[in-house]
Amino acid sequence: IVITKNVFIGCHYSIYLNHGGTNWYITDNRIVGDVDPASGSYSGEGIELQHTSGHVVAYNTISRVADGISYPHQNCDIYGNDIFDVSDDGIEGDYGYANIRIWQNRISNALHNGISFQPQNGAPWYILRNQVAAPLESAIKFRSSDRALIAHNTFVGWQGALKSGSEHLVGVHSCNNLWISMTDWYVWENSSGGEF
Repeated sequence: IVITKNVFIGCHYSIYLNHGGTNWYITDNRIVGDVDPASGSYSGEGIELQHTSGHVVAYNTISRVADGISYPHQNCDIYGNDIFDVSDDGIEGDYGYANIRIWQNRISNALHNGISFQPQNGAPWYILRNQVAAPLESAIKFRSSDRALIAHNTFVGWQGALKSGSEHLVGVHSCNNLWISMTDWYVWENSSGGEF
């Protein structure tokens, strides 16, 4: 299935796979949903992969939805997307398994988090060369992690780029990332109460 060069305006769910299909090619679309970015709503996705596999999701512009792109299952490539003004997370990889590859995306003004690992059910994941700016919570949301490579990203947060779940950094390989806190706060901190 190829979905390319379409415009979706005012839809609550624009592209929703509903547990069906593999190897979709979803590129160069413009999605403007019906969700107020300040609402904090968890309903109304831009591209809902619904735990399916083998997709390419690239070069889409997504705004005014809850999650920009959510629920890849395994072996999915998510790259070159411009995601902004969303009420939940920019990219929600939650419950994903092996070979989730997220690279060169630009995520800004996500009300909650930029990229979500809640949880990561399998590995490896690759988070490369993304720009994540101005999430209310964290640039990356960890609740659990397995093996992941997080490299060459720019993460900007208002009060710490990684506000919670930083203890999960011990389960990933993080290198050459730029972590920026806009306020007088830690860039990231050990929230586990133990030692790294």
